[in-house]
Amino acid sequence: MVCIVATMLSVALVALKFGMRDRAEARASLPGPVVSTPAPLPNGAKPEVSTTPTASSTPLPGPAQRPAQRPAKAPTAPTDPASFGVLVNKDRALNPTSYVPKDLTKVNGEEIRSDAGAALRQLIKAADKAGHQLTLRSGYRSAAYQQQLHERYAAEDGEAEADRKSARPGHSEHQTGLGADVTSSDHPELDQDFGSTAAGKWMAQHATEYGFIVRFPQGKESVTGYMWEPWHLRYLGKDLAADFVASGAATLEEYYGVD
Repeated sequence: MVCIVATMLSVALVALKFGMRDRAEARASLPGPVVSTPAPLPNGAKPEVSTTPTASSTPLPGPAQRPAQRPAKAPTAPTDPASFGVLVNKDRALNPTSYVPKDLTKVNGEEIRSDAGAALRQLIKAADKAGHQLTLRSGYRSAAYQQQLHERYAAEDGEAEADRKSARPGHSEHQTGLGADVTSSDHPELDQDFGSTAAGKWMAQHATEYGFIVRFPQGKESVTGYMWEPWHLRYLGKDLAADFVASGAATLEEYYGVD
């Protein structure tokens, strides 16, 4: 009886051993994660790392990364006649109307304010390198001279026509010393044809780089009160001229948000 029990125990142990081995082999045969072994790199080479950002790795833009936006409110037009940004037109007179700039200098024999003159010399120099010979035809004008000029135009063409092309005393940009009538040696006339010349087009395109704008642009007579004057530049300074361009305005009236 004892022998029979011992034999049965031996058989059971053998069966248990083979069953455990079969289960281990079955588990080994199941598919697992595939892990590829990278190919060996050449001596001294570094592994390539992708720099393409993913949705999870791309940081959200912070204040310094977001594009700057102009304030909704337009800047206030300065009233100081000595300010580079002063707005003077038919409705806004200089205060005082007898204003005379204190820092006049001469460019091509014409008076103009010192900073505007220095910038104009740079503009003329750049134009010369581009093949255009620009010349200052008229700069600062006193109130008395502006009075004589307007009266002459009125006598020749009538008051209404004179008001389209000539400011009354105390209302002229030339009186600020910041206005500059500029044409070229190829087209010295102060007329609208200058705007169609190569020099006129170059000046209109590059004036703001030197702190100037074309003060009375084409198609804006209803805003400025004056006909298109492609020769008439107005000095604002580089910073203000850059902000003027960024605003998308075509005239100072639009830039300052005034009628």
